Amino acid sequence: LDQILAIDEDTATVRVQAGITFVKLMMVLEERGWKIGIAPSGALAGTVGAHLSRPGVGWGNVKYQTQGHQVVSLKVVLPTGEIVDTGSAANPAAGTFFRYALGPDLAGLFIGAEGAYGIVLEATLRLYPWPENIYLERYVGSDLGEAIDIFREIAHHNLVCYISVPVIKPGLVLFDVNVEGDEAEVAHNLERIRAIAGRYGSVRYEGPEAPHKFWECRWFNTGQEFKEGMAGAVNYFLPFARLEEATYAMREIIERHGIQTYSQQMFPEPSGSEHVSLLFYPPGDREELARVRAAMREMMDRALALGGVPYSKGRQWAPHLRAHLGHTAYWRTLQALKQTLDPNQIMNPGVMGL
Repeated sequence: LDQILAIDEDTATVRVQAGITFVKLMMVLEERGWKIGIAPSGALAGTVGAHLSRPGVGWGNVKYQTQGHQVVSLKVVLPTGEIVDTGSAANPAAGTFFRYALGPDLAGLFIGAEGAYGIVLEATLRLYPWPENIYLERYVGSDLGEAIDIFREIAHHNLVCYISVPVIKPGLVLFDVNVEGDEAEVAHNLERIRAIAGRYGSVRYEGPEAPHKFWECRWFNTGQEFKEGMAGAVNYFLPFARLEEATYAMREIIERHGIQTYSQQMFPEPSGSEHVSLLFYPPGDREELARVRAAMREMMDRALALGGVPYSKGRQWAPHLRAHLGHTAYWRTLQALKQTLDPNQIMNPGVMGL
């Protein structure tokens, strides 16, 4: 289940099996002058099916939002063994070209469900012409609140493909912007980005050299931070207005639990940002692992109380989701769907707390 099944240049879509890695897919598309909208940082090993189950984010968060936004159609096997096509593909005479057709958006039931309702066999994703120019540049700031103001304005005006904020420390915010398009579009957007950043005295322009060097080997470089050891991750989305408070709240919990090595990051999207905390521990250090797990439990509760919404949930977030959402009609609806589609609990039982 790791093949490209069809590249349709008329509808600008690609139909793939769920087990294909992003690197394999993107190499073939690039040779034909196309690209996908979202690629995970772990594209060397990451597969389309796994990314959709979260639903995934990655390079392209601002312009293309999430992997779920890129879906035109899915082919899914249900717990009964039946196979269902979503969107226009539900009509055998139509093919895969339009998602919101023939009734409710059934694809949305399986995107982000982490296999609770069915297993994705195939996905049809949107394609985009390979951009004439891809340009990156770096900024360094000393005031987190002002940096977030910059992220918000850039994202609202859709001036970038993505913003990466890999380093957030007291008095230091490092961020890269990625701009794609033809020469005129890139030049115009860069002028606006520089004008926005230039209004804030706490931010300085660092130039393109470092982010371009990173970009050239990005699929390998994204794993460099894990030289610090194994890591527990607490990541979730928040609106821009709550990001600064969340950063300080997560940091306070981490340091109070005595975590020696950690990293805080952000990856903005149009209405807010993914907020990431990585808590590192040496392999085999059971005491440090226990501290990390205790800190993470408190961080997940605090994140939900702040209004955070995790997209990667699994079993890690399950008890916290039940505690915070178990009284809602939303949670009861998820449970009812699970009971209807999978009464015998054969599809990833216990995931998300269902």
